[in-house]
Amino acid sequence: MRSFSQAIRTSRGTRVKFALLMILVMALGLMLLLPEMMMMPARNPQRLTELFDLHASGTPPGVSPDHHPRLADALGDYLAGKTRSPQAWIYLGDTEEPAFTQREVAHLQDVRELFQLARSLAFLGIFLLLVPIALAVKIAQCNPRPAVFLYARWLMFALLLTLLLLGMLALLVMVDFTGAFTVFHQVLFDNELWRLNPQSDLLVQLMPEPFFVDYFLTSLSGISLTLVGLLALCWVVSRALRSARMIFQQEEAEGG
Repeated sequence: MRSFSQAIRTSRGTRVKFALLMILVMALGLMLLLPEMMMMPARNPQRLTELFDLHASGTPPGVSPDHHPRLADALGDYLAGKTRSPQAWIYLGDTEEPAFTQREVAHLQDVRELFQLARSLAFLGIFLLLVPIALAVKIAQCNPRPAVFLYARWLMFALLLTLLLLGMLALLVMVDFTGAFTVFHQVLFDNELWRLNPQSDLLVQLMPEPFFVDYFLTSLSGISLTLVGLLALCWVVSRALRSARMIFQQEEAEGG
């Protein structure tokens, strides 16, 4: 009876089916990384400050752009897990007061749980991307060139699939951002705490809809460039090692 690696090395049909499985597994791994990649800028106080300066509107009297860095530090550090509370204290006149209401703090607690979930999914995604490395090494019988060639080819097609799905998702979101934003909250939150009052709640005044549109498009652009860069690298590597394909073709002919 042929071993697992021999069956794949000597049979084109088996090799193609296994490659499709690896591509799907790796595409899933990449998709599981996307939420964490999308949320990374929200943990960056400097980036939050820039977005507050661009989009904050209707903030209460006494709250000015001078407060944005302190508010961004409080939110960024909380979402990064560095502090226990998102609350920030700001001076309004001569009085130091809490920036966020209890409802806003409760909603931010729900948001941080999503950030923690995204990080857990990212670890699972990394695992799904690492497993095919071991399988490629086994199939290539520890020969580094064929192993790298196999992994680069699988990853290249997984990246193409991920970019396609990401593009479709982005198109659906941008057709009706407001509707997508509402559905997103209805699906991910099991309460109504996210329905904040733009007339009185500082959190939604700091982050109105244009804030999230800017955040989404900027993050999407960064993620897409990263994936395209990896795609280009995989293509270069697979081209440089294309002679490794001859090993499988030769063994396929011998096995046939």
